[in-house]
Amino acid sequence: MAKFPRSLSPLARVGTTGIRGLRCSLALAALASLAAISFAAPAGAVVTKVGSLEYGIQPETAAAGISSTPLVYGGGEVVHSNAPYAIYWDPADVYSGRWQSLTSGFLKGIGTDSGTLKNVTAVATQYRDATHNNASSSSAFHGAYTDVEPYETGGETAEKCSVGARCVTDAQIRAQLTKYMSANPQLPTGLNPSGRPTPIYFVFTPPNVTVCLDTATGYCSASTSAKPLCSYHSYVSVEGATVLYAVEPSSLATSSKCQDGTGLLQEPNKSLADIIVNGVADQLVATTTDPLLNGWHDGASAEIPDKCRNDFVPFFKPAPTEQYNQTIAGTRYYINDEFNQAALYEPYPGVACLNEVIVEPRFTAPNHVHSEEEVTLSSSESYIDLGIAKYHWDFGDETEPVTVDCGNFTPTNGQRPAQCDGDPGVANPNPVGSVKHKYTYAGTYNATLTITDDGGNQASFTEPVTVFGQARPQAAQGGAGAPQPTQAGTATPSSATAGAATGSTKGAGTAGTTHPLPLATAASVSRSLRSVLRSGLVIRYSVNEQVAGHFEVLLASSTARRIGLHGTAATGLPKGTAPQTVIARAILVTTRAGRSMVKIQFGKTTASRLRRLGKVSLMLRLVVRNGSTGSATILSPFTLSR
Repeated sequence: MAKFPRSLSPLARVGTTGIRGLRCSLALAALASLAAISFAAPAGAVVTKVGSLEYGIQPETAAAGISSTPLVYGGGEVVHSNAPYAIYWDPADVYSGRWQSLTSGFLKGIGTDSGTLKNVTAVATQYRDATHNNASSSSAFHGAYTDVEPYETGGETAEKCSVGARCVTDAQIRAQLTKYMSANPQLPTGLNPSGRPTPIYFVFTPPNVTVCLDTATGYCSASTSAKPLCSYHSYVSVEGATVLYAVEPSSLATSSKCQDGTGLLQEPNKSLADIIVNGVADQLVATTTDPLLNGWHDGASAEIPDKCRNDFVPFFKPAPTEQYNQTIAGTRYYINDEFNQAALYEPYPGVACLNEVIVEPRFTAPNHVHSEEEVTLSSSESYIDLGIAKYHWDFGDETEPVTVDCGNFTPTNGQRPAQCDGDPGVANPNPVGSVKHKYTYAGTYNATLTITDDGGNQASFTEPVTVFGQARPQAAQGGAGAPQPTQAGTATPSSATAGAATGSTKGAGTAGTTHPLPLATAASVSRSLRSVLRSGLVIRYSVNEQVAGHFEVLLASSTARRIGLHGTAATGLPKGTAPQTVIARAILVTTRAGRSMVKIQFGKTTASRLRRLGKVSLMLRLVVRNGSTGSATILSPFTLSR
């Protein structure tokens, strides 16, 4: 009887960091047209049939490069959320505990990162199936197990394998999985079971054990075999239920090119487990998008990880022999990028190989807008990796928001923004997500752009729009559904708090008399964190009269604590705003209405702490007062990236 532990091994949750890296240079290169670049097609890493069974194989040898051919959808399901399990089949107890900690920790870290889009699995979200459900980066590690049953009792013996001693075949692995599932009927099975994530069983073998698909074809995890492989995935039926599994042998790690084609150990954790983790990441993406080998692969049967083989961008080198390009749950990894199909269809940003996903809506709001004047808001500044499925514009006034829906397409993916026509076949009068709008009354309004990408990932961006001219009538101010004014002639935006102008008025004389509050806007011009830390944060602002006040730069207090940055807690923030810490200030004094710029310098300690981040979200707060004792506060969020 096999000896399997019946309980899961709990692992500690750790914080996570993301790295954006060299995206700008990659995007510029892509603008030269992806199709015009000569790409090397990866060789050998394909869906392969051995006998009557199919496998998704990662071979030892494959050409580096980016494939320019699109993936083809085969009609099968994709995994909508996953629950990985780690099984260490190690009867002799030679699989290092350090390796187990890193590999299980990686699977746990992917779960910790779920929803953040800051790891390679997020790239898979753009691939969907015939049910219009996307593959998901949602992951929940369900535990680690140790199998101590000898290999020989599982089926064929070592002498029958083509490469000699200590060989275990895929038939033995399937038999052992079947035995294990039967002995533990509480373990989940099936593809996309109702209400639960899909289990994926990762089987790890130690370095002194070679794994072969069968006994004769030469598909083995040994460099001496005819067709050396690094890892593979497939599925098996257990008592009528589908069980997805991936096999991660360690026997090629010391001499193969399974990591990045160099055959050298240059890993951040100085461990062979780094090479194994890279295979785990590839097989997790491949299994998610091609679980039954009839999902997503190209005309040559290459799966998603095969399209960007040996591509590791960006990368960082803390030491000459160590490299990493991702930090997941606090641990550094050197992980192969994954193929982004949308780059074949969208010139911008057009990055074909990614290890994270960015959904960054952007637009520049006009200033000095007059009531009933038509303005145009354009989303073309947005940085969206996976292709755009939907634009949603909320103007912040009482008018209805505008949604531009690219349509519920069959799973071809990668639609261009210019093809986003609302209902299929209906021409869009506002191409590329642009809209025209008229504000009826004066005030400061939050215009919010929300973009949903082809992976179902969503983000919003808000800019204040200041409108001069016709004041809102008193009757309109009290009308049903109308935004309530916070200053004379100014409406409270109907959506989020970011960018809203708020304030108070003090009457002098008869009841009901009010003094107008000042109108102001403020937004960051800077986008580069490196530039800001070197020369200061550039702010663009406008005011409608002589005012005095001050700027504050706010950082989420949770982030400030994480990087060891201390400061004054911000008070008076809108209800529901996360706690903020003031990390920089500047005074504002004007003599008349107008617009200008100001530069805010960060202190030496603040700059050194922020330098630890690859990307940081901040909030600008401007408080202004006029001579009539009226005051207004402007909040404007912005993001700085390396």
